[in-house]
Amino acid sequence: WIPRVTRERLVDAGTDYPDAVRSNYIPLPPEVPQRVRALASQITAGSESAYDKALRIQQYLRRNYAYRNDPPPPAAGRDVVDYFLFDSRGGFCSYYASAMVVLLRLEGIPARVVTGFATGTWEASARRFRVAESDAHAWVEVYFPGHGWIEFEPTPSRSPFEYGSA
Repeated sequence: WIPRVTRERLVDAGTDYPDAVRSNYIPLPPEVPQRVRALASQITAGSESAYDKALRIQQYLRRNYAYRNDPPPPAAGRDVVDYFLFDSRGGFCSYYASAMVVLLRLEGIPARVVTGFATGTWEASARRFRVAESDAHAWVEVYFPGHGWIEFEPTPSRSPFEYGSA
């Protein structure tokens, strides 16, 4: 269940996405604000692979937005990703994951938000992890041909996934 990929393999994976992946994990509503579209282009400018774009977007979000458990909610009808990126400038994991997926999809890269639980706390005496409600989390998976769905971590309060060299 743990992806066994390297950075080089992800860089070389290409963009020959299966039709089912392309049709389900790239589309966005046409009303995505123009400034969100412009930001996606700005962040990924000069990137040559889907992996490079994903890494740049992940790093941008991790470096430029504060982790907050209590961001004020957006106004009714407001695009939540636009609000996170340009007004609140901070939020919790769902904000980061949603923003990364939208930015990736704007660049034609299949991506999805995944929710579940982080590892939790190791209890050595019981030889198990204790997973609490506070370990609930959202992260991102990006599709790479030949490798499937690969995890990315845009939330700065968690360690990013590392993919070593060959």
